[in-house]
Amino acid sequence: KYAEVLSQVLRVDVEIVDDRLYRIAGTGMFANRLSDNMAEEGYIYKEVMRSGERQIVMEPGNHPICRFCPKQHNCEETFEISMPIKMYDEVIGVIGLICFTEEQRAHILNNLDIYTEFLEQISDLIASKAREGLEVRKMKNLIEVLSSTIEKIQQGVLIVNEKNKINNINNTAN
Repeated sequence: KYAEVLSQVLRVDVEIVDDRLYRIAGTGMFANRLSDNMAEEGYIYKEVMRSGERQIVMEPGNHPICRFCPKQHNCEETFEISMPIKMYDEVIGVIGLICFTEEQRAHILNNLDIYTEFLEQISDLIASKAREGLEVRKMKNLIEVLSSTIEKIQQGVLIVNEKNKINNINNTAN
């Protein structure tokens, strides 16, 4: 959802990759290539993952980061901003704004500071959703362990909520 909205607002393609450089979201030419591994050509993303710092690449294919890319000097992109997605100071992915036309490039460059800040805010929002998902998984695991432990207790156990309604009961108490 974030990639699609961002693409529509900024009028560029958006791509999101995870920490293993698999595309997890994309718009435009990337939309039908989800789950692709970007390890062979995602040199800018690799640098963002390594450094934890955003990369603004004015000339993709001719930038020093691109020196080992198979598309070096033959890149379709005209401009790229790549921002790390961090959770607890660990880079868990990258979100990139990709321009393929000079018109898109000029549009982004005319508002570079605003769009860079906006991309950073979206990156933080994605990270917060990831943290929320992680906390929910931890809570579910904790509840499973607690339920399993209660079931093994040989005494009857009832767990009630604040309205005195039974939330959980083990077999012994049944």
